[in-house]
Amino acid sequence: AHGTPSWSLAIFSTVVAIIGVSAAGYYFFVKVNAQSPAATELTNGLTEKSKVAKAGHTLLKQKYYLDHLYTDIIANGTKGPVADATYWTNQKGIDEAVNQVGKQTARAATFVYEKIDQNMVDGVVNLSGKASEGLGETTRTIIQRGKIHQYAAIMFAATTILAGLLIVFV
Repeated sequence: AHGTPSWSLAIFSTVVAIIGVSAAGYYFFVKVNAQSPAATELTNGLTEKSKVAKAGHTLLKQKYYLDHLYTDIIANGTKGPVADATYWTNQKGIDEAVNQVGKQTARAATFVYEKIDQNMVDGVVNLSGKASEGLGETTRTIIQRGKIHQYAAIMFAATTILAGLLIVFV
């Protein structure tokens, strides 16, 4: 009950359609658009005669005003408060915490420098210097009197003590 398809007619009609679409596309997109984009608009068309058609055309051309709605109302209405909240959090929260850590670190460093370094560490070094100086003064007044036989006796005694320690411990 079905007829046999005519392949030659199908191919011929498809080729004619492709040639027609190609010629129209070339004429419209290449020749007319190259002269002026305004030349592609119809003069005295339906949008100029009917306010309803013009309003519909504008609505479609503006893409139902969705870009305006998203950009101007949703995005701008959101980014302002979010940016303000983020800025406040940065200034009052994060930066304040960093500033407090810096202040407390400076306070701790001052304490360590003044109390521990100056009093304890430098105190030990200065004390050892003063002890060496005092021992030197004492030694100079007791031992250094210019008598050679005393120097020899001290050296002999020190050598004897050192030899005794070596014999006992080694």
